[in-house]
Amino acid sequence: LSVTSEPTAGLVASPVIFDGPPVGPPLTEKLGRSPRADRRADDTERQSSRSRARRFRSNPTFRGMNPSTDASEATNGVERGLSFGGGAAEQAKKLGMRVIGTRMSGAPHPAVDEMHGPDDLHALLPRADFVILNTALTPETRFLFGAPELARMKPGALLLSNSSAINTDIMAGMTTRPGNVAGAHFFAPANVMKLFEVVVGSKTSVETIVRTMQVGRDIGKISALAGTCDGFAANRSRAPFQTEMMLMLEEGALPEQIDKVMVDFGYPIGPFAVSDLSGLDIGYDTRKRRAAENPNFRKLPVPDRLVEMGRKGQKSGAGWYRYEKGDRTPHPDEVVKSVIADVARELGIEQRQFTDDEILKRLLFASVNETCKILEEGKCLRASDMDVMWLHGFGFPRYRGGLMFWADGIGVKEVYRQIEEWHQRYGARWKPAALLKELAESGTSFREAKPKVPMFTV
Repeated sequence: LSVTSEPTAGLVASPVIFDGPPVGPPLTEKLGRSPRADRRADDTERQSSRSRARRFRSNPTFRGMNPSTDASEATNGVERGLSFGGGAAEQAKKLGMRVIGTRMSGAPHPAVDEMHGPDDLHALLPRADFVILNTALTPETRFLFGAPELARMKPGALLLSNSSAINTDIMAGMTTRPGNVAGAHFFAPANVMKLFEVVVGSKTSVETIVRTMQVGRDIGKISALAGTCDGFAANRSRAPFQTEMMLMLEEGALPEQIDKVMVDFGYPIGPFAVSDLSGLDIGYDTRKRRAAENPNFRKLPVPDRLVEMGRKGQKSGAGWYRYEKGDRTPHPDEVVKSVIADVARELGIEQRQFTDDEILKRLLFASVNETCKILEEGKCLRASDMDVMWLHGFGFPRYRGGLMFWADGIGVKEVYRQIEEWHQRYGARWKPAALLKELAESGTSFREAKPKVPMFTV
């Protein structure tokens, strides 16, 4: 059994229970499986999903969309969490599980077999082998981590979080059973993206790691291990990509140009179109939080201004692109061009032309550098683990092998040379990671890079 709680207007709503075979590790399963065995398992998963990947690339109505989610499913205007629940329910249904749900309001998802009221959560908790929380840590949701709620769970039941905004160690520190706490991070849409990021805290037990990795496999996902940090490893590695795509707008690039470069590279959909799908307001809230925590945080006025204009993406009919009623086709918008020009003028940034090659490398090299920092800190075990995350969490073109595999094809020394050049031009955000410099000087590939500190001890 699993329970997935979702936020609606700051409250916990829409738990989904997958009623299937008990999920637990075989007694003989060990965490330290060989890299070769991991690669064989990943190869099998990749082969089984090739037809889906082709469909994902070729059909515009399938690109990044959850076909089951529409505006009628939204409750109090919160769509993203509900689309996660719908995708998770569909995934469970495909695996032959019975799906039990609760909802504060609105019609049940078609995949749900049995509905309960939200007050039934307390009665359902004792049945769960693990609980996955898909909610931010707020005063309204802190009760879920407290002793009274955990006392209702069976001994050894796992408490997992899907939210990369919650540090796993903070969550564990609020409980009396920190060894049973870990991250279980899905990627939207949950019924399409295969990645299941298992996030290890400083108190997470080895048994919890093994069981959580097995949970991902049992629900048809590809499990990848990461250490706890802001955004977890996958989203943290992609954050510089998102920053650079916004900053290039201020320098003269346009959303449609950047999207075309990434689609030509092999992505099924460009990053600005993806932003319109997920909602511009999601990143807006994250930036506000980080700006409050760090006075030196580099603000991104272009997307912030669009959100403040009410342009939140497809759900509002306009974001980076405009959309006709009943049609998800993105159309370039003069309003966006005007906002970009206004911001550049206010900041005193001269507009210029970009080549496709510069756009591609500005985006991806920023994430390669951040991945080296993640490796340095022991937040992932190897570069190929990050490749798995990018392939199955972000739609990175599979024939290119993954972010770090692609970077190895260019060469560590060339990547370092270009990043150091941009460090001199753009400043601190492009400072090369110490590990990147070390690899370049020694001629070691990204594939051979080792963490500087262990993620956990056995």
